[in-house]
Amino acid sequence: MRAAGVSGSRLPRRERIVRGSDIDRVFKRGRLFKADKILVRAFANGLDRSRFAVSVGRKAGNAVRRNRIKRLLREAYRLNKTLLGKPCDIVAVPRPAWRTLTLSEVEPAVRGALGEINETLASG
Repeated sequence: MRAAGVSGSRLPRRERIVRGSDIDRVFKRGRLFKADKILVRAFANGLDRSRFAVSVGRKAGNAVRRNRIKRLLREAYRLNKTLLGKPCDIVAVPRPAWRTLTLSEVEPAVRGALGEINETLASG
């Protein structure tokens, strides 16, 4: 059963950060961006594509709720990834206040964060 508002398309595995060491590198060396109830770290990766990961803490709720937040964030990224000009690794960390949001509420925040990342990484 699919969550309401999430399309049938998925974010391909090659566009996800799956290794813990890659996520650690983004947290240690990446730049921090804050957008409406979400913290985003980004680091230029030198690859031919951008990659995305979500880190949701237990304060956000039980496993079902945390997985829903991850699905919504990945979908919002998938819909707006074309805003990025320079390939980078991105890790999104939602704040606990995002426990009950929908895609229509999450997407503008992700779009704003990606726009800010694009501006910052393109200039330096």
